[in-house]
Amino acid sequence: MGKSKGNSSIGSETVAKQIKKAREDDKIKGIILRVDSGGGSALASEIIAREIKLCNSGENAKPVVVSMGGAAASGGYYISCYADKIFADPGTITGSIGVVGMVPDLSQLWDKVLVNWSVVKKGKHADFMNINRGLSQDELEMLKNSVQHSYYSFTSEVAEGRGMTQPEVHKVAKGRVWTGKQALERGLVDEIGGLQDAIAAIKEIAGVENQVELVDFSETKGKLTLNLSFSNLNTQAKNPIPPELNSIKNMLQNYQLYQNEKILYLMPYHFDIR
Repeated sequence: MGKSKGNSSIGSETVAKQIKKAREDDKIKGIILRVDSGGGSALASEIIAREIKLCNSGENAKPVVVSMGGAAASGGYYISCYADKIFADPGTITGSIGVVGMVPDLSQLWDKVLVNWSVVKKGKHADFMNINRGLSQDELEMLKNSVQHSYYSFTSEVAEGRGMTQPEVHKVAKGRVWTGKQALERGLVDEIGGLQDAIAAIKEIAGVENQVELVDFSETKGKLTLNLSFSNLNTQAKNPIPPELNSIKNMLQNYQLYQNEKILYLMPYHFDIR
């Protein structure tokens, strides 16, 4: 949610604003959305997808073509599904149409370091999803129902965007990850190709025969972004962080990134290519 953070993550506010600006500009004949994301916030994905959906009809309707990069999965696929055409590379990591519920339980950690918590609340579930304690059985059911509702919403939106039925999407969803080639066979993308193919497609759909000018609506053009992360520093340290603490550190970083959101459209694992 919120604004994009350099080249490290896209924010719903920033990207939705860029798409809206392009959609309402009469000089813009079509939009190419380059997607390279393994997903993230469910709500942020829905906000961006809505802006793409608004391009499908109405006063400011114009074609949208998605060009997938190395990854366009989970929330990255969600924001792509309403495009008129989707291009992917053969090895693009895509699909992962699924929902992840994230509620950390740090109670055993606090016991080990002798930290105690006291809670004053009014209502049985007033502190629902408090990371300082585990969930009760009732609360686990509440979380399960929320995840199932989000999954049904996700697959229904993909079905509408791709001209499929919800059961058809469910057969190729369930959180599974596909390569671009496999996604083409399952109807999740339209063609194998790169950015130049997307440009040719948008010209054809928009009925433009003359030479076109590509206009960059992103806010990162001309900017150099330096990204220093704890993981980069850790590999250079003489005494690296113990694996147990490192996993907690990574979990807390994700928790902060998604601003305590509990429902995510996120790939269930991370690819680290060296």
